[in-house]
Amino acid sequence: MLRGLILLASLYAITLVSCEKPVTSNIPQITLMYAGPDSVSVVDTLTILLSVQDGDADLGVSPSSGGADIYVKDKRYDSADYKGYFFPELDPEILDPDKGVTAKCYLFLTSDQIQRRPDSIYAVLGDPTTLEIYVKDKAGNESNHVLTGEIRLF
Repeated sequence: MLRGLILLASLYAITLVSCEKPVTSNIPQITLMYAGPDSVSVVDTLTILLSVQDGDADLGVSPSSGGADIYVKDKRYDSADYKGYFFPELDPEILDPDKGVTAKCYLFLTSDQIQRRPDSIYAVLGDPTTLEIYVKDKAGNESNHVLTGEIRLF
């Protein structure tokens, strides 16, 4: 009898947990899924894949706003500014503030966007760097910051 009550209480607790609406934040959250290749030459493209989640789905800053969607900083330079990039135009039908949005975002950086330092030692050994990335939504909420692994520029 006692075992039956414990089993029934456990099933009830599991049912309650599984029926809860997932709590999502209005502040975007990102996860770095891929950054590579880890060795990039002047003819290569660095590919970054992010998972982006926003509880109120207000992603997609207008290019005329003066802001950007994705910010990237080259960690080789302490005084470097973040460079801004934009999401492609997002379909308003998928951006439901009641449901939020979860999406994957590819960012492709070419050699003119992330350059090797000109010193001769870097030409031979590669110029190691790490990139710091975050996302901003229309309300100006800044996501968490993620770091890539080490990338060598040749």
